[in-house]
Amino acid sequence: MANVTTDFNVSPYYDDYDEDKGYLRVLFRPGYAVQGRELTQLQTILQKQSSRFGEHIFKDGSSVLGGELTLDTEVSYIKLISTDTASDFEGAIISDTSAVVGAGLVRAQVLSAVNAIGSDAPTLIVKFLSGTTFAAGSTIYEEGTATEGTAAATGHIGGASVVSINRGVFFVNGFFVLCLAQTLVLEKYSNTPTYRIGLTTTEAITTSDGDATLLDPSTGTTNANAPGATRFKITLTLAKKVTTSSDPVAANADSNFIEIMRVASGIPTKHVKYPIYSEIDRTLARRTYDESGDYTIKPFPVQILNHQGSNGTTAASSDTTITGVLSDFENDFAVGDSIYLSSATTTYAAVSSITNATSMVVGTALGNGSAQTLYNRNRISAALDPGKAYAKGYEYESIGTEYVDVLKGREVTTEATFPINPNFGNSLKVTNFFGGSDSGLVFDPESISTTYDLHCVKKANLGTAVLTYNSTKIGTTRLRQIDYSSGNFANVAVSNTAIFDMYIFDTQFNAITANAMYDTGSTTVILEGSKSSAVADAYNGAKITSGTETRVIDDYTVTSNTATINLAFSTTSTTKSFLLSTAFSADPTAATIIADHGTFNSATKKFTTFISGTRFFNRASIIARF
Repeated sequence: MANVTTDFNVSPYYDDYDEDKGYLRVLFRPGYAVQGRELTQLQTILQKQSSRFGEHIFKDGSSVLGGELTLDTEVSYIKLISTDTASDFEGAIISDTSAVVGAGLVRAQVLSAVNAIGSDAPTLIVKFLSGTTFAAGSTIYEEGTATEGTAAATGHIGGASVVSINRGVFFVNGFFVLCLAQTLVLEKYSNTPTYRIGLTTTEAITTSDGDATLLDPSTGTTNANAPGATRFKITLTLAKKVTTSSDPVAANADSNFIEIMRVASGIPTKHVKYPIYSEIDRTLARRTYDESGDYTIKPFPVQILNHQGSNGTTAASSDTTITGVLSDFENDFAVGDSIYLSSATTTYAAVSSITNATSMVVGTALGNGSAQTLYNRNRISAALDPGKAYAKGYEYESIGTEYVDVLKGREVTTEATFPINPNFGNSLKVTNFFGGSDSGLVFDPESISTTYDLHCVKKANLGTAVLTYNSTKIGTTRLRQIDYSSGNFANVAVSNTAIFDMYIFDTQFNAITANAMYDTGSTTVILEGSKSSAVADAYNGAKITSGTETRVIDDYTVTSNTATINLAFSTTSTTKSFLLSTAFSADPTAATIIADHGTFNSATKKFTTFISGTRFFNRASIIARF
């Protein structure tokens, strides 16, 4: 917490309170004179107690009660003739009709009255109650009085912007300070202000010379109207400060300024609406983060837009030398950038040199003699739209779009024979790509609708009959892409040694139906010959299930189509139906396997593969149902 900067340990107060001494009460004694400093320290001790409590609950500068801030960019200015005095209308309701309250067709509430300053005419900032304008050169009356003025002949009305704060209490420098209701004009002649808005804090000691009410009011006594104790106060005043990107530290390190709102071109980008708690907030944030982590309530959409303009504006000139106002040319532009002004969006000029943050030279004169916004054709703006999130348990909410400039891609590089190999997800590594009777034929990755068969044996071992063919078919898949991986691929003759990445999708596994026989206590299962593979070891490692019992096939021989299982079933089967099912125990995405044979049949568009050592995708399961 910040402490008051006023030094009270001076004459005539002598408040030498030392917190480290730990004094909690001033104990007055009969017969001893009361010191002025004792009375002052009595207040300091009590204040220290309340400030410690306040520090625990609120952060310095937090609102406590009320103090709501309102931005209004839908108000209007009315310029009066130079002989009028704007302050005569302060707080009044003005009308186009004399004296009679409420009789006018056009009526407006005067929010602020600004007397003539320099070349600016006397100006009224108003909110229309009825009607939309006063005619140029017309008489303007204060309702119910004889006060009147005259609207300027030209340019007498337009948009303005104000901000108002309600009466409220803020925790400032250890004190709970009252803030009175106030209205501040942001821009007299514009409704697109860009400012930091908040409260300035001012400490002061007031004597009876400055406030006659501090004189002794005890009329009829010898001490009547005599000066007495002075008063210490903290005043909160509604204020605006210009924004600057060139000094971000200065923009956030004001020692006597409580920022409540930020406005960019009339749009609020920050608004502190609620009290800012201290230790309580930390406790709640910790619990929220432990319970829910980081999350968004309303996402922060990101848009890429044309450049939204640089910081600040240009001075009112037309020249090859561009002068900026609150600008940051050194960061917003680079030599060679193409720029234009808001008044001429199709007239471009190249930046020749940059002198400093507020001055640069361009190749072609720009401007029309009025203040302009500069745009950079070599940049785009990334827009972060409003959203709300909790980060580390603390609430963060943006209420306006924020922009970040991003350099456009302007450099070009030509790269020849550069491979582009996208990753399409699930894949097999295959060899013998041109093997078998289909040597020289390839898959067609563009025909992704084509379905290819998957088998657990080599193509050469596939049967031609339907039943024999289906005895080794474990599923189907479709092809997304084929990429070269490694090995010799110089010509067709040696291509069988090369390894390719074959990306597959929509893999489906199907069942094989046949008959089986086995005896109780026997580890031998006889499979139906016409529906079983004629390849030795075709089903090794697969599983066969009967009821709730599951066994593993240790060996498969083509003699009598015999499968040797690891443990006998507890029941007997004679010519019972069973199901060979390709129910795989692992996700295909986890498999990284090399097929030592992979061939393609151009007539049937069937792909066959045999996996050395390990069966396809951790082997198929054989489920027997009785």
